[in-house]
Amino acid sequence: MDFYVLIPLVACIGASAMTSAIIARDPSARRSRVAAAILACAAVWSLCDLLAHVLASQVAALLLVRVSLLPILALPPLALQLLLEENDDLRRRYSAILVPTWIYVAIVALAGVLSPALISGVSWTHWGWMTQLGPLYALGFVPASVCVLSAFLFFHTRTRLMTRVEPSDGRVLALIATLLLAVIPMTEVLAPLLEIAVPRLGALSVTILGAVLWVLSSALGEYAPPSSSFAREMIDTLSDGVALVNCDGRICAANATLSELALIPPHDLTGELMVDRLGISLDEIPDGGDESEAAMRRDDGTSIPILVTRSDLRDRGGSKLGSVCVVRDFRDVVRLRRQLVAAGRLAAVGELAAGVVHEVNNPIAFIQSNLHSLHKNDASIMEILRSELVPAKVPEDLLDGHHLIGQSLQCISRVASIVKEVRGFSHMGPTGRQMNDFNQLIEDVVRIALPQLRTRATLVREFGDLPPIECAGQDIKQVLLDLILSAARSLDGTGTIRLTTIALRDTISLEIEDDGRGLTPDQVERIFDPATGRGDSDSGRDLCVAYQIVRQHGGDIHLSSELGQGTKVSVFLPSTVDSSGDSVSDLDEIDHEASSRGGTS
Repeated sequence: MDFYVLIPLVACIGASAMTSAIIARDPSARRSRVAAAILACAAVWSLCDLLAHVLASQVAALLLVRVSLLPILALPPLALQLLLEENDDLRRRYSAILVPTWIYVAIVALAGVLSPALISGVSWTHWGWMTQLGPLYALGFVPASVCVLSAFLFFHTRTRLMTRVEPSDGRVLALIATLLLAVIPMTEVLAPLLEIAVPRLGALSVTILGAVLWVLSSALGEYAPPSSSFAREMIDTLSDGVALVNCDGRICAANATLSELALIPPHDLTGELMVDRLGISLDEIPDGGDESEAAMRRDDGTSIPILVTRSDLRDRGGSKLGSVCVVRDFRDVVRLRRQLVAAGRLAAVGELAAGVVHEVNNPIAFIQSNLHSLHKNDASIMEILRSELVPAKVPEDLLDGHHLIGQSLQCISRVASIVKEVRGFSHMGPTGRQMNDFNQLIEDVVRIALPQLRTRATLVREFGDLPPIECAGQDIKQVLLDLILSAARSLDGTGTIRLTTIALRDTISLEIEDDGRGLTPDQVERIFDPATGRGDSDSGRDLCVAYQIVRQHGGDIHLSSELGQGTKVSVFLPSTVDSSGDSVSDLDEIDHEASSRGGTS
């Protein structure tokens, strides 16, 4: 084997190996694809030189040399494109020139392959085949030289790789790149023009330069660690959004969760400025510190509250490579925060109401006692007058006064009863679980809710004979009040609410049926969601609390509804409980009864 054959052979094997390695390391990165394309061109170039020498045919050698013009002329615009990928500012300013450059290169390359305009012939030397340049070779060589020179200048002044090496190392690297790039015009242009027999070293020089940059970039951590399919799938399973951001603030990669939050495919996030999504710059987020609140812009024009943290990636020398941003959906926390504020206000109002009721109770009792005494005395006076005077001569004012005192006594008794019920509902009575009459609990709640129901709903009670149940009376009253008021809110104008109690085996049930608006299937599924309810957050929160109280008592709530046909809520409670508080009721019977009524849990 001639020594010359080893040159294109080594170049072909080396370029092919590095092409495969770059693609395998990060196939989704645009910069990796461009770098792999450059080395693939070097591999094809060297393969043409190798085949031309092995075939030892002038016709075949001429054809292969002309075919090698395709990868040779593609190298300069690829090199320029790779270097533009290193700098976002340069890419925005000069990326437009790449398209006309590629068109020009394609035209010149086709002319070189199909005609002797660039390569007129080949001649054999002891180094192999030497090209004979055609009259229009400068058309391809001059633009290629401009592209290579521009790429070299960008590489020397604008790339992160050159800014992170020591100045002395940078000068050495620039010198190596200069010498390797100078080999191409010397062996591919000047030697043929001067008819000097030298080996064609262009493909080998490109391969060596690629190897040098590969080793140096890997040593300095220029690229992010290889993202294997396993690592990518693992990151995609995280519940938080993760983005890899470069030093310019642009997103290099994003996981599936972040794309779901932004309502955009992950590959479309690549290249976007992170500040455009978050509304705050990365510098405003502490490195490895506390989470910062922000609002993420979504592709549908809305924004959602998020928490974002940042961790910088640095190389061994401490230079910043980029950042990893972790974005957490903050909507649930914001929703709960609002609910807690609302719950706090409701609790404050409840405490205020309980205090007012406590303060009002004594004056009401005093007025009631006085009215009783006044009514008794007035009755005695009326008896005396009727015995002394003719009944027709008893003054009408006295008769009206006696009647008014009676009415006032009835009204104050009603007020006293309401105050008593409110005091009991405010947990001023006994606590813990006790034996209670479930029908009586319903009656107590109806009296509390009656002022809100009187103008809106007609209550129909169908109470069965129920055994006493062991429960926390105040909590069950809370459940019943929430369900009855929720039914009232669903009525359009006026309607009917039917309350039915049934005794089952070891279980009692209450059916609250209304003829209101009804619910859609989606609303039925989310009826006990704190943020949903029957169309407002207060209803959703109340029903969620009611559901939890019933479940704590070992019971269950089933709901069935049809839009425009009303809603039926069935509450099941065990009539007995064991020492642990768990239900010992027959759950199969509950499910059977619910299914027979068309209930949905």
